[in-house]
Amino acid sequence: MTAVPTPRELDDYREQADRFIAAIDEEYYLHFAGHKDSLDLVPIYERFGELTSLDQANRVGSAVDGDRRVRELWKFACSGYLGNLTRDFEETSARLEAELIAAVDGDEIPYRMLRPRIANEPDRAKRQRLEDARNALTDEHLLPVQLEAAQVVTEAVHALA
Repeated sequence: MTAVPTPRELDDYREQADRFIAAIDEEYYLHFAGHKDSLDLVPIYERFGELTSLDQANRVGSAVDGDRRVRELWKFACSGYLGNLTRDFEETSARLEAELIAAVDGDEIPYRMLRPRIANEPDRAKRQRLEDARNALTDEHLLPVQLEAAQVVTEAVHALA
């Protein structure tokens, strides 16, 4: 077992965590705002690899002593570890969402535009057809990826001390 991190080591980890969160947030913003075609999480997780490792999560966990800040840091470490394991699934889901097209009443509608179209559609029957198309794409393409990611998390969580 590795030594419990010192307060200084926890502060250093917290600083790195802030930089990691900023990088991840920027990547999500750039992709979902349409400034980037792909969501590229892998390079960020690789750059912060030590931050999101199982050993690091368990090491931070060994420092939990009732202090809310340390407990939140451990929560981040666990989340980072699990996120590192599912980063490829997250990228795949984002790519699929950006690529999928629904055909409804002769119109081709990008997957991410289905919800706004449903919200703005005055005809109830057409809203239902739009929702059915969205659900079909989700069930066929996105849910299998999300299920696989959930299975990875379910197995990995047992390694967290």
